[in-house]
Amino acid sequence: MSILLETKSLSKYYKNNTFCALDNVSLKLEGNQVVGLIGSNGSGKTTFVKACTNLISYDGSISYNGNIINNQKDAHKYYSAVLEGNRNIYWKLTVMENIRFFAQIRGLSWSSVRYNAQSLVKDLFLEEKKDALVETLSRGMQQKTALICSLISNTPIIFLDEPTLGLDVESTEQLKYFFSKSDFIENKLIIITSHHLKFLESVTNRNFLMKKGRINELDIGKQSSNIFEIFIYCKSDNIEQLRTMPIHVTEEKIDTYKLICDISLIPLSVILKEIEVNNLEIINFNKLSHNLETLYLNSYESYKSNSN
Repeated sequence: MSILLETKSLSKYYKNNTFCALDNVSLKLEGNQVVGLIGSNGSGKTTFVKACTNLISYDGSISYNGNIINNQKDAHKYYSAVLEGNRNIYWKLTVMENIRFFAQIRGLSWSSVRYNAQSLVKDLFLEEKKDALVETLSRGMQQKTALICSLISNTPIIFLDEPTLGLDVESTEQLKYFFSKSDFIENKLIIITSHHLKFLESVTNRNFLMKKGRINELDIGKQSSNIFEIFIYCKSDNIEQLRTMPIHVTEEKIDTYKLICDISLIPLSVILKEIEVNNLEIINFNKLSHNLETLYLNSYESYKSNSN
């Protein structure tokens, strides 16, 4: 599969060059996969998407299918995007009118996309609402309408910024089903930014952590055997030394903390020694069944430690 998106030394500064939103991001992504971008607010996820969709200026280069697109007017033929969810669509139009409108501004005739539009509406469980005004729909239905408007142009790359934001459980499950079953995403590169890690884990092939404008791939397969969860009781305030290490520390209840530790980054013996030295009592100790959430929490702490 060919490289659909490549960035080289992609950088973006704000506030008179005092704040770095993207820090030399170099990335190669092939087609036929769903990629997740995760990270805290302000880590650079949305800035990355806006740079790739020519909504902001940037330093470095971006190539689609081998073609450098820096601010080219025809770059939009390579990608579609759903940014800020239901704000991308027109509320005074129906679902089908929105789809038709966005197809036409892409230069596509309605006759050429009608069949795909009807199929997408069915696949995303909107058939009964296809003639309803968007303003009368639920947040989930509006999000799915925006997704169809993006997919209808059949571009090789699709950016989705927080597609599950505000969705109920049923709508989220319908999106999961769509990404796992639909033929419309075959051979495409779908890039999703999200805080919903369980959703990403169910639909993505690869995931990347963004922190302070930098990017690092999270590989569950390589690190699944290294993660431990330790619950401790803190009889004093001596938890702070553990916070300086590549360990994710959360307070579960008063004086009880949960540690997520990757022993490939720091030996278990060192962690246990620190617990002993600081008079912390171990309540429970587990080797975790690994998932994206534990990998993210641990990698985020490690990345933070290495960035300081």
